[in-house]
Amino acid sequence: MMSLVQDFPKESLASLYIRADIADSPICERYFHIYEGRVLASVYNPKIKTGEEYSLSNIPQLQDDQNAEKKRYGKYGKKRNWFYLFLREYAWLLGRWKSKELDAFLDDYQPEVLFFPIESYIHFNRVNEYIIKRCKPKKVVGYMWDDNFTYKQEKGSIGFLLHRWWLRHSVRRLVKRCDTVFAICPKMKRELDAEFGIDSVLLTKPIYQFNEVKQYHPHTPIKILYTGKLLYGRDEAIARIVDAIKIVNKDSQKVLLQIYTNTELSEPLKERINVPSCCEIKEFVPQSEALRLQTEADILLFVESLSDKHLTARLSFSTKITDYLAAGACIWAVGNEDLAPIEYLQKEDAAMISTSKNTIVDQLKRIVENYDILPNYAEKAHKIGVSNHSQEEIIKRFMGVMCDS
Repeated sequence: MMSLVQDFPKESLASLYIRADIADSPICERYFHIYEGRVLASVYNPKIKTGEEYSLSNIPQLQDDQNAEKKRYGKYGKKRNWFYLFLREYAWLLGRWKSKELDAFLDDYQPEVLFFPIESYIHFNRVNEYIIKRCKPKKVVGYMWDDNFTYKQEKGSIGFLLHRWWLRHSVRRLVKRCDTVFAICPKMKRELDAEFGIDSVLLTKPIYQFNEVKQYHPHTPIKILYTGKLLYGRDEAIARIVDAIKIVNKDSQKVLLQIYTNTELSEPLKERINVPSCCEIKEFVPQSEALRLQTEADILLFVESLSDKHLTARLSFSTKITDYLAAGACIWAVGNEDLAPIEYLQKEDAAMISTSKNTIVDQLKRIVENYDILPNYAEKAHKIGVSNHSQEEIIKRFMGVMCDS
């Protein structure tokens, strides 16, 4: 979201957020921080201060809050615990996040435009409803970037169904209050418009800078790069890719997958993935280093779950996609064909696509037998990035909504 508003005057922007990490982007002049840990504690201690305003010249030190939050959520990161999620939502219902400090900040700032993501966190949606009611901004703009309104993400879970029923009510109330809703990908727009009877506006992360299309002289072995988390079925998809690399590398090392991640894998899965001569698992690197590594790789791997049971990303559009489209390299997308990113890349012919175990093996064989497909798909990815995601196109669309009176 910061990349979308970076051309606005700094003094016109303020940001509100609810997690322990400190927002320190120089794009905003003012920040208001609601401390989730303190909101939870206020259920038992209503006198605790749950929020405060700060500026970049006076950033609070929150190491204790940050450590407590990491500990609180670390054990639930790999798999949703529905009892825990309901408990958190009820704690926010009972907690005292509506504070005199928050009211003072809102009354003083008086936003003319409220721009926010419509989230799967019901409590966060409720905070935005409160801002709308108190401030009555001239324009309310929501951004839908995840499947937070259908029952298609998960099958057979009572916890999911109950939470989704509650969440859908929250999302519906917010959509009704929005003057415009942005949708992050074409599949999202189709389903969002059909569900709520609106005409949402398609908007992805803008690409501010493109690399030149790579001049291919492939490494021996061919280097495939993945950087990011391995959650929501991505770990199993990676394991299947490594299984396929074993087949292709049977006689000699033709392909090497390099993974940079901070996800803790189970020992059986780690043993299956971390195979010498096929795959290397390395420590997670910051975005700047990840972008440098992309310039060195032959193929950039985009991976999502292959299973029908892990459809968390079915309407999402990862910022990794626009980063890849800007990289000037060949993209290989692996995942369930019902996921929006896979559908988009396949429809636009911007990447090599694999949607099953068999097609993963076939794609790898195709790569090692014909290097020419690498520069071909690098060119296609670059072309789609320029035509659909360039800064000029996305910011023009965004400003058209935000500044239209």
